Amino acid sequence: MAQQPKSFGRRGKKVSQPLPRSESSTTVPPHAGKIVALISAPFVILMAVGLYFLFDLLKASRDELDGFIEPMLVEMAAGNWNDETLKRYAGPELKRSLDERAVSGTMQALNKLGPILRYNGVNEFNVKKLNAGGKARAVVSVDFQSGTKVLIVELERYNDRWRLLSLSLASQ
Repeated sequence: MAQQPKSFGRRGKKVSQPLPRSESSTTVPPHAGKIVALISAPFVILMAVGLYFLFDLLKASRDELDGFIEPMLVEMAAGNWNDETLKRYAGPELKRSLDERAVSGTMQALNKLGPILRYNGVNEFNVKKLNAGGKARAVVSVDFQSGTKVLIVELERYNDRWRLLSLSLASQ
């Protein structure tokens, strides 16, 4: 019997030998960075555009609240925080409270602060819009003659106009 080469197994089949390990099989394929960049670039651009529109929407909401709150506070302060100027901006719930004299303590406290020297704007806000209605809560900084105070203003949208639900001094 002829001696078979060592590369053959018991039944005459060739024994498979492991291939030598090459470093190229474990490295990143060429141009992988370009491929990742081409795939991820549209997503990055889409996120940037989305963030731009989100910040623009937030700025528009802040500007809308500022546009209502600033004239309201200035007019109320000019009227010595009386109920008549408050009624012009009040929503239905606050008007009922005014009739019951439940908010006169807050108005007296605001009157003691003196005139408004500067309206600093909305610091924080939370808006929940529902079609033509919605609610908002804003934290507003105002410089009075007696110093800077923080007011919490709660609003509700009635017939596409903001109306005041509550106005209070934040505890500092």
